Amino acid sequence: MRKFSLVVATSAIGLLALGSVAGASFPCPYVFPSTNDLNKANDHGYVEVVASGPGYVTLRFVNAYVGLQYFEYRIDGQVLTPPCQINHLVLCNECEYPGVCVGGGCGGPRTMTFTANQKVEVRLALGGERDWDFDWTTFDVEPPVPPEHFQCYEVDKPKSERLGAKPKVDLEDQFGLAKGVTVEDRPDFLCAPVDKNGEGVVNRLDYLACYKIKGVNANQAVPIKNQFGEQILKLKDGKLLCVPSTKSEP
Repeated sequence: MRKFSLVVATSAIGLLALGSVAGASFPCPYVFPSTNDLNKANDHGYVEVVASGPGYVTLRFVNAYVGLQYFEYRIDGQVLTPPCQINHLVLCNECEYPGVCVGGGCGGPRTMTFTANQKVEVRLALGGERDWDFDWTTFDVEPPVPPEHFQCYEVDKPKSERLGAKPKVDLEDQFGLAKGVTVEDRPDFLCAPVDKNGEGVVNRLDYLACYKIKGVNANQAVPIKNQFGEQILKLKDGKLLCVPSTKSEP
C-alpha cells in the first residue's frame, strides 16, 4: 500500500487543508488507481447517496481506514485553476477543492447535504492511502423547483385566540445552530404565492405562516443577488420562522 504522512492544518479560509507530504512524489499526470464503486465494494473510502430531491443531494462519506481521508467536492462543474489558494499536494498543476475530512482526528462517517442545479462531484486524492484514490465521481441532482414569490399579510392576533404554550424548537441553517428557540403561539404573517408581473405561479397551494421567534443571532454580512440587484446584507437577530402551510377552503 502506498502511504505518506500528513500534517493537518486549518487554512485561512476556514477549510481543512492538508499540509506538506514528507518525501513523496507522484506521476504527472496522475493515474487514479481506483473508483468510488470499487472502494465501496471493498469497504474502502467511498461516498454514497443518502437522499436527493429537487435542487439537493445528501451524501454520506465513509472511511473504514484508521487514517484520515479527505474527499474533495465541487458543485455544478466548478473548476479551480492556478494560481490556487491552496495547491494540490498530489495532483500536479491543480488546486485543492473544498472537502470533507473523514477518519483520523476528523471522526466519521459524515453526512452532508449539498444544493446544486445539476450535479455534485466528489474525488478522493488526499489522505493516508493512495491505493484508494478515485477521480471525480458524479452525483446527479434533480433540477430545483423555481422559487415562488410570496406576498405577506399581517395577521390580527386577538388574545382570545392564542393557542397557549409557546413551543421551543432547535434551528440550524447555514448561519449557525440555535437550541431552544421560543416560537410565538400564533403567526404574525401569512404569505401567499403571488403572480408578479405575469411571471406565473408554480404552486398555488403552499403558503407560509411566519411566527415571531427569540433566541437566534447571526451577526454576519451576506451578499445576495436577485432581480432588483446585488446587495450586502448585515444580519442581526432572527425574527421569524416561516412554516410551510396549507389553506383550508372556507
